[in-house]
Amino acid sequence: MFPYPSGRLHMGHVRVYTISDTIGHFQRMRVLNPMGWDAYGLPAEHAAWTRRTGPKGADNIESMRKQLDSLGLCFNWDREVTTCLPDYYKWTQYLFIKLFEAGLAYQKEVRASSYLSVCVSSTIERSISFSHHHVTLKTGPLLDALTDLPEWYGVKSMQANWIGDCSGCFFNHILKVLNASSMKYTYSVVCYTCSPEAVFGAAYVSVLPSHRLLHGSMKHIPSALLKFCDSLTEVTALNVFTGREVPVVIFGKNEFDGHLDTVIGIPESNEEDAELARSLGLSWNSVLKTEEDGTQTLINSDEFTGQSRVEAFNSVTQKARERNAGAYLTSTKLRDWLISRQCYWGTSIPIVHCGGCGPVPVPVEELPVMLPKVPSLTGKGASPLKKARDWLSCQCPRCKGPAERETDTMDTFHNNTFCVNVLISNLSIKYNTTVIPAVCFNVMLCLRWQGLETPNPSVLNKRERSEARKIWENKNYAITQVTGHFTEDFLFNAAISRLMGLTNTLSQASSRVVLHSVEFEEALASLCVMAAPMCPHLASELWAGLSQVRNPLGSVLSGKGSVLQQPWPSVDPEYLQTPDTLQLSIWACGSVSVPREVAQDAQKVQELVLNSPLGKAILSPRMALIYFLEDE
Repeated sequence: MFPYPSGRLHMGHVRVYTISDTIGHFQRMRVLNPMGWDAYGLPAEHAAWTRRTGPKGADNIESMRKQLDSLGLCFNWDREVTTCLPDYYKWTQYLFIKLFEAGLAYQKEVRASSYLSVCVSSTIERSISFSHHHVTLKTGPLLDALTDLPEWYGVKSMQANWIGDCSGCFFNHILKVLNASSMKYTYSVVCYTCSPEAVFGAAYVSVLPSHRLLHGSMKHIPSALLKFCDSLTEVTALNVFTGREVPVVIFGKNEFDGHLDTVIGIPESNEEDAELARSLGLSWNSVLKTEEDGTQTLINSDEFTGQSRVEAFNSVTQKARERNAGAYLTSTKLRDWLISRQCYWGTSIPIVHCGGCGPVPVPVEELPVMLPKVPSLTGKGASPLKKARDWLSCQCPRCKGPAERETDTMDTFHNNTFCVNVLISNLSIKYNTTVIPAVCFNVMLCLRWQGLETPNPSVLNKRERSEARKIWENKNYAITQVTGHFTEDFLFNAAISRLMGLTNTLSQASSRVVLHSVEFEEALASLCVMAAPMCPHLASELWAGLSQVRNPLGSVLSGKGSVLQQPWPSVDPEYLQTPDTLQLSIWACGSVSVPREVAQDAQKVQELVLNSPLGKAILSPRMALIYFLEDE
């Protein structure tokens, strides 16, 4: 999420951006970690109210950029975006036009009450025109996309439940007013049904008492008919797909199941629909026939007659989509997203309102639609854009007649969300914990950097080589675990715990292992690299010293650049191989190599131990114990 450049950074910013920075450092070779500024929206406009000036952000952006740099965050500033600049919001407007042309963005009126006091300092209940994204038509693709994602702490299941099952669809309807031939309405509604296969048997369209048809300037149903009981109106709705008209009924309750406001009443598929139709004296066509085996087939359904209900469900919805009559399978849980605001400081909605053509999108070649300059903002009254007459008046792109621009602007989340088409954001947790074993680091640094002693792995004895082998195993185990915490479960506290375990192992290493072991050198370098995403400042300082070590034994310290430019450590192939034998620690005779296939057989292990070559035997003078010593 981009910050609002209307002030200074605070600890909330530090927490959020160090979160993404941890993953950004880790994924630096695979994804982008850009940064930007959510410069449009109410926070910047509110700051302008208090200053009695126009919204300003350049000074704050420069200051906040310096603050973020001081935190050592790995943002790609060459890919910086600012939402209030024309080269950015041009594409916000472009995407809006594409949604509008696809029927996924439309304008409707909703009732707004006292909650508007936060935005417009008004508690008067009134109707305001808002633009919405019709996201319900995309429910199916949302669920399909979830199947390709792995489960993570139940989030995938919660998302699927939030979206809901695609158990029905919407059909497009056109309203007609009876006994008023001189009045022409082109207003359309989309009506939901969970039985699209039986749509030819619809008896009515039911709307809620709160529906926009009953309120505001788009009111098509007389208010006198608004009662708290099921009532029949003089308005009919023409189903674009079936070509049949049905009356519009005002529903007697305040809500349907789910977040619906318009439902198709099909008596044969729902008993409640049948009861309502009978109480209002409505008739309907029978469209379902029950066969001897209990299955149902369609009748009186035009070309779909004779199909089973299951078959017709798919064929009806597919044919309706082909005719642009709706029928996109969707859920009842999702609601349309209100994206417009009656504010000045936001992306202009690229729509022109013409008296003859209606709402017309601005041609793509004329984007971006830029805001006019205003002397100051007060936060009172209507949008300042309504007063900018030179900007408001324009020519209709379609008929070239007089028209007016849309004065609503897109909300800040709309501008910010569209950035996913430009970049990738990351979420995680951030910790700054020192995990580098300073003592071991200083020993190796002092001895090698000053050239006091040349490392030579061949001088290590058996015990020291065994110690180096354990360091090697611990290093590879740490790489496996920490990489998993960065890519799978995002448990960064567990990643730090594993690094601390590796730190303890290195801290306990003997001085000869520190000096002459390539395993220690590579483990220390890998530890520094793995710690860098979580404590970049400290790791950078330590790497600057490590890279100066003379005569490095391995290739890890040979990399150029800072620690943040090093490749992420990889597990040695040998560590991934399954060994043929296991090392079992036997109290009586130390370590014995045992074939893997017999390691779980106590009898065979005992035989191997007794037959193993033992060194000198010593009888303890104080207790009944015999010590067996092996020659190195």
